[in-house]
Formats: sequence, C-alpha cells, structure tokens
Amino acid sequence: MNLSGFFFHEPALSLSCLSSFQTAKRKWNEENHAISRITKRIQSLEKEIDDLKVELESAQVPTEDTSELEEDVANAEESVTLLRARQVELERVVNQPTPALESAKRQHEEVTARNEKVLAEINSTEKALVDNSKAIHAEQQMARKKGDKICQFQEGLQKMMEVLSDERAKMLDALSKARLLTLKAKKDQASQVEAETQDDSSYQITQEELEAVEPMRVTKEPQFYQARIERALKQIERERSRRNISEADGAVLYEKYKRAKENLQTKISQIDSINENVNNLVADLKARKDQWKNFRKHIAGMTSSTFDDMLNKKGSSGEIVFDHENKTLNLVVQKDNADANTQTNDVKALSGGERSFTTLSLLLALGENLETPFRVMDEFDVFLDAVSRRIALSTMVEISKQMVNRQFIFITPQDLSSLKPDNKLKIIVMKPPDRGSGQQVINFTQD
Repeated sequence: MNLSGFFFHEPALSLSCLSSFQTAKRKWNEENHAISRITKRIQSLEKEIDDLKVELESAQVPTEDTSELEEDVANAEESVTLLRARQVELERVVNQPTPALESAKRQHEEVTARNEKVLAEINSTEKALVDNSKAIHAEQQMARKKGDKICQFQEGLQKMMEVLSDERAKMLDALSKARLLTLKAKKDQASQVEAETQDDSSYQITQEELEAVEPMRVTKEPQFYQARIERALKQIERERSRRNISEADGAVLYEKYKRAKENLQTKISQIDSINENVNNLVADLKARKDQWKNFRKHIAGMTSSTFDDMLNKKGSSGEIVFDHENKTLNLVVQKDNADANTQTNDVKALSGGERSFTTLSLLLALGENLETPFRVMDEFDVFLDAVSRRIALSTMVEISKQMVNRQFIFITPQDLSSLKPDNKLKIIVMKPPDRGSGQQVINFTQD
C-alpha cells in the first residue's frame, strides 16, 4: 500500500514542477525580449546623443527657445518612467517564490543595473541635446510656416482667378442672351407675329446685329432683378413638375410639343372617324330594329288574320293580341261573329269543343306564319262535336293541300269516311289488334 501510494503521487508532483518551470521559462523569454528592446532603444539614444554632440561642437548657435527639446526630454522621461514601471512589474513576477526563476532574477538585476547606468548617461546628455535641438527646430518651424503661408496665398489667388473667369463667362453669356432677347422683341413688335408660332430658327440674326445692340441701363439694384429671376425660375419649375416635364432643352421641348400636337390631331381625327362609324352603326341598328318591329308587327297581324279566318269557317271570329313588351299572348274570341255580346277574353269561358276548335285554329295560324316544314297533330278532334270536327277536318285538309311545300300528319281515332283520298291526301288506318293470341300486332292498311 505504501509503495503503491508512492508511485501514485510522484507524477503529480513532477508535473506541477514542470508546469512552474515552463511558466518561468516563458516569462524569462518575454523578459529577454523586453531587455533586448530596451538595449536597442538605449543604443539608438546613445547614437542620437553622439550626433547631437557633434552638431553642438560644429555649430555656434546662440541660445534660443528650447521648448521643443524640453518636450522631447519630457517624452524621454515619460518613456523611462514607463520602462521603470514595466521593470517593477517584471520584478514582481520574477520575485515569485519559484526556484526555477532565481537565475532569471539575477540576470534581470544585472540588466537593471546596466539600464540605470545608461539612464544616468542619458540624463547627463539631455541638456546639451535640448539646447542644440531647440535652435534647429525653431529655424525649421519658421521656414515651414512661411512656406505654408505662400502656398495658401497661391491657392487663394488661383481660386479667385477661376471664379473671375467663370463670372466673366456668365456675364458674356447673359449679355448675349439679353441682346438676343432685345433684338427678338424688336422684330416681334414690328412683324406682330404670335409667340406660339415663332421658332428660334426663324430669326436670322447675325453677330454684327447682336453686337450693335446696346445693353439697357437699369436704375434698380441687381438683387431686385435676381429676385425676379428666382421667382420666375421657381414658377417654371412648378409648371415643369405639374406637367411632368423632365427635358431642359427648349428646342427639344418644342420638337416634342410639335410631335405631341400632331399625334393629338391624328388621334382626334381617328376619334371623329370612330364617332362617325358609331353614329352610322347606331342609325343602322335603329333602322334594323324599326324594320324588325315592322316585320314582327306584320307577322302578328297575319297570324291574327289567319286565326280569324279559321274561326269564320264555324261562324265565329277572333283576334290574337300580342304584347311584345311583356312577352304574352292573349286570345279574344267572339262566338257569333254577328253578335258582339258573345265576345270574351277568357278562353276558359268557352265550352270544350269551342275551346278545342279555338286552340286548333291558333295552332294552324301560328304554323302557317312560322312556315314550319313539318306539322304533326295528335287527336286534335277528340273534344270536338260533329259539326266542329267536320269543319276542322275540312279546313286542315284544305290548308294542307294549298301548302304543297309542307308535310302535314294528322292522327285521330275518329271516323274519316267523309274524306276522299287523292294524290295529295293519304289515309292510313290501323287494324284492330288480335286480342285472342295474347300478342298485340299492329297492321296498316292504306285507302
């Protein structure tokens, strides 16, 4: 148990020491790097001090302002202070109770001693460095300030020349426009031409004429006219925004205006042509409707006349009333065509035979005026009396013989012995079924 415990705890102790050693070694490397940087800085300062000593020996410069050199000395002192603070921090880290750091601490003390020695030498040469540097920097600063002022004056002069050139160009352009407007106004007043029909290209103005125009002398301040120009420009901008105009060139705008006007005239001509066609179509439609109404009225009249002729064969009369607005059809029947008191508007008031004959007359009248090629009437005479049946049969046979281009088929269970077949009238009679056999057989015989 004791032997096992010995081997168990020993590796942990070795790892702890190894970790401390590695940490100390890493800090030692960092300290070496810091000491190397300080050494390089000291060498650079020593070289600069030697150079300043040489310059001090060779230059006979009177005592002048040494503020800049003092500032350099202050900066150097501040750097030394920071290095000392860094040194104290490193000493605190190095002085930790770790056996592996003892050698690094001794080396650090040696480096610190050398650094203090170098710092003492730096302090001894600071005053001479400050005296020499102040004189040199003072002269350089004065020369630099004078050079900057000269550059500023030159830049300002160049800008003033550019502004003067731009203003001169604007003045000449404004003068040319003013002369052109003055000359145009004189020509417009002489010729009395409307402003809308004028184009800049119509003015054949020479350069001599423009130069001959003297500028107008005004009595008001330029600010007054500038304000008027600004108001006019704002009004123009509002109009351009309201009319959705993005083009700034007047000539291009005028060309667009002419093209738009031509397109407008073309569209107006097309609209006039379309309106004329519409008016013609409306008039033609009205005429066609009138013609259709007349044709419809003629058909209604002929149907009513045919209906009355059918009823006259039985001694009655009647009329068909067409209501085209409400899309209805009413019958007016007079039982006795010599007695107006027998007239009725209700077909239900008629007897069964009268109502059947009236319906038959209506169907014959409608079929004749509709000119249907085929007409089939099934058991049309079931509810008719003998007189009405005879009149109805003779009337339908007569009408069918007159209309040779139509095919009439009449189906009836009544006796047709009163009719005589001919080349236009065919009678087909069905034989009675054979009820004894249990099967219904239909045979046809033709008279």
